[in-house]
Amino acid sequence: MVEGNGIDLGSIYGLLLEVAKTVSRHDQEFAALREQLASVRDELRGELAELRQEVRDYHGAVVGHGIHISEHEERLGRVEQHLGLPHA
Repeated sequence: MVEGNGIDLGSIYGLLLEVAKTVSRHDQEFAALREQLASVRDELRGELAELRQEVRDYHGAVVGHGIHISEHEERLGRVEQHLGLPHA
């Protein structure tokens, strides 16, 4: 980095360009990962909503037989909370 009478600004500039390219590439990779995670999260929301409806339908069909799902509802709520999903 030191050449002759001082610091080689061209070398510093070249290193800064490499760092900038690396940071830019990382930004792109993080953006792609955010999109993938958002897609998975949306898919999970849909599947949990379907599951909740199926459990409600099942509960409605068997409630006359004394089967209660309050524990399952609580557990599903905890799963949603753990995943950071809104309560359906």
